[in-house]
Amino acid sequence: MASRFDHSVAPVLRVAALEARIAALEHDLAYLRTLSEDLVRSQAVARLATVESHLEAVLSATSQAYILVDTELRLLQWNHIAEAEIMKRTGLILRAGRPVGDYMIAEAKATRFAMMQRALAGESIHTEMNLGTPNVPLWIAVSYVPIRQACGSIGGVCMAWLDVSARYQTEAELRTSSDQLQHLSRRLVEAHERERRHIARELHDEVGQVLTGLKLSLAAATLNAPPELAAPLNEAQGSLTELMGRVRDLSLDLRPALLDDMGLLPALGWFLERYIPRTGIQIDLRHYGLNRRFTSEVETVAYRIIQEALTNVARHAEVQAATVRLIANDQRLMLRVDDMGQGFDLEEVRTNKYTGGLSGMQERVQLIGGTITIEAALGMGTHIIAELPLGE
Repeated sequence: MASRFDHSVAPVLRVAALEARIAALEHDLAYLRTLSEDLVRSQAVARLATVESHLEAVLSATSQAYILVDTELRLLQWNHIAEAEIMKRTGLILRAGRPVGDYMIAEAKATRFAMMQRALAGESIHTEMNLGTPNVPLWIAVSYVPIRQACGSIGGVCMAWLDVSARYQTEAELRTSSDQLQHLSRRLVEAHERERRHIARELHDEVGQVLTGLKLSLAAATLNAPPELAAPLNEAQGSLTELMGRVRDLSLDLRPALLDDMGLLPALGWFLERYIPRTGIQIDLRHYGLNRRFTSEVETVAYRIIQEALTNVARHAEVQAATVRLIANDQRLMLRVDDMGQGFDLEEVRTNKYTGGLSGMQERVQLIGGTITIEAALGMGTHIIAELPLGE
C-alpha cells in the first residue's frame, strides 16, 4: 500500500530541528563564553600575581621602608624594612587591615595624617623631618604619594621613608670643619697683616732712624773731610739716600700707615699718587659713600684687591689707563677694577695654577663672607668685581 506524506507537518518539523540546533549552538556558545571568561580571569589573575610579585621584589630590594594604605588609611602592604623599624620603635607587628595610626607615635600622628590626606587629594609630598630630639636627632626623608588606579581614581597612599641621620651628621661635621678651616685661614691672614704692619713700622721707625743718623754723620764728616775723600763721601751719601728711599717704599708697600690711621680712601689716594708716576698708567678713581671708616678687615681686603689688581694691570695689561669704582651703602662695599688691555685666558690660567694673585683675592674676599667675580678673555681686558659685607 502506498504511504501518504502530510505536507502540512514538514514545516513544523523543520522549525523544531532548527530550534534544536540553535539551542545546541547557544549551549556551546555559553560554554565557550564561560571558558573565555575563565581564561581572561585566569590571565588577569596571573598578571596581577606577576605585578604583585614584582612589587614585592621592588619593595624588598629597596633600602627605603614602604607602607601602602587604602583610602581609609588601613594597612595594605609593606616591606620587611618597614616591618622591622615599626617593631623596633613600637614593639607592634604590622597586620593587614589595621589603621596605620595604630603604629604612629602620638607626637607625629597629626602631621603624618595631614600629609596622607594631602596625598589622598592627589598631592605628592617629599620632605625631611626630625623624629628624634635636638640632642639625639633622627632625621628621615619621607614621601607620601597617591596610589592611582587604572580608572584614574586614588585608591590609597604609598608612604616611604629613609633614615638620613648619617647624612645630616656628616653635613654637620663638614660645616664644622669648614668653619674651623675658615677661622684658621682668617687668623692666618690677620697674622700676616699684623706681621706686615710690624715689619713696616720697624723699617720706618728703627731702620729709618738708623739710616737717618748715618746720613747726618756722613754729612758732618763730609764737611771736615780732606778733598780726596769728598767725592767718595758724597757718593756714599747719594747711595744712602737711595737706600732710605727704598726702605721707605718697602715699608709703605708692606702696610701703608694711612690705611690704619686714616682709612681706605686716603690710603688709595696715596697709593695712586705713587702708582701713576711709576707706571705711566692713568687711573680714573670714582667713589660714593667712602667718606667714613669701615672695619679693619674690610678696609684691608678692599685695599689689597685694588693693589693686586692694579699691579697686574701694570705687569700684564699693556694699557695706558684703567678705572677703579667703589660704592658703599649700609649693607655692602662694592668695588670694581677694569682695564681694556690684552686680557688672558682665565681657564688656562686656572689650569696652569698660575693665578697672578687672583686666588689670593678670592680667598681674602671669601674669608669675610664676600663675593668676587673675575672676567677675562684674550684681547677683551680684565674686569674684577667684588662685594664685601659691612654687617656686624
